[in-house]
Formats: sequence, C-alpha cells, structure tokens
Amino acid sequence: MLATATESALLVIAAGLIASTLGGQPRLATLAHWLPTALAWLPGSLLVAWLLVWIWHGYWARWLRKSIRWVSLPVVTLLDLVFFVVASIAFWLLLPYQVAPLAETAAWLCLAWMAGYLVPGAPGGLGVREAVLLLGLAPTVGEPSALAAALSYRMVTVVADAVCAGLGHAWGPGQVASS
Repeated sequence: MLATATESALLVIAAGLIASTLGGQPRLATLAHWLPTALAWLPGSLLVAWLLVWIWHGYWARWLRKSIRWVSLPVVTLLDLVFFVVASIAFWLLLPYQVAPLAETAAWLCLAWMAGYLVPGAPGGLGVREAVLLLGLAPTVGEPSALAAALSYRMVTVVADAVCAGLGHAWGPGQVASS
C-alpha cells in the first residue's frame, strides 16, 4: 500500500512539473479561474512534496539497503518523467502535421492526465482527460483534430494496456514456474 501511494505521488509530481510549464495560458482560466495561479505555485509545491515523499520513503523502505533506499526514488521519478515525455511525443504524433508545439502539447497532456487521475468517479480519467485536451489544444489545431487526437490516444493507451496485460498473463509467474 505504501509503494502504491508513493508511486501515485511520484506520477502526479512528474506530470505536475511538466504541466506547470503552461504557466500563463489564458485557456487555463476556462477550466477553473484559480488554475493559472495554482500552476504558478505548482513547481515549488511539487518539489517540496517530492522531498517529503523522498524522506518518507527513505524512512519506511527499510527492507532496501541504505544506499539503494535513498537513490531509488530519484530513479523512479526520472523514469516517470521519461514516461510522460514519451507519452507526449506519441500524442503529439497523433496531431495533424504536428501543428502544436511539442512542449505545449506535453504540458496539456500532463495536465489532462493529472485531471483524469485525480478526479474521483472517472475510471482511467475517462472523459476528463479528453475534455482537457480538447479545451487546451482546440485553439491551436482545431476542435475536430484535437478531439480525434484525444480519442485516438485513448484507444492507443487502452490497446497498449490490453496487450501488456495479455503478455503479462501469458508469460506470468505460472508460466515461468511450469517451464
């Protein structure tokens, strides 16, 4: 349970750091009037949260050797950032002619991911992520293209999750033990 909480915190922190680059985007206020101010405070707040998680992890992860215990969290954080960069590139490639700048697209995707992850009652961020992407990218690429890219990205992630689950089931622990 502690590992799940830690990983969830790290994912939100990584996505938040990238999303915070949206800064003064005027479209943010259409989501919530307080969002531009919140994003201005987000990087510092996330760094403090990361330090608290790092100290907390170093304290409770006593089964790890001390040298690994304090290094594992930065490594996982780096992997989370790499995940969001790769996911952003994949989403950006779904946009027609890659009209929107990659950095802006990455920030909107991370904001959409965070909103979908944090909104209760939206399994997998269903609908929430697409709405934020549509709102953020429609002025740049047009509503039809933004919606098509958001829905295509949803399909890509669902299919990728299904393939990975199938591979995990096919090559899972039961298969390794029997061979």
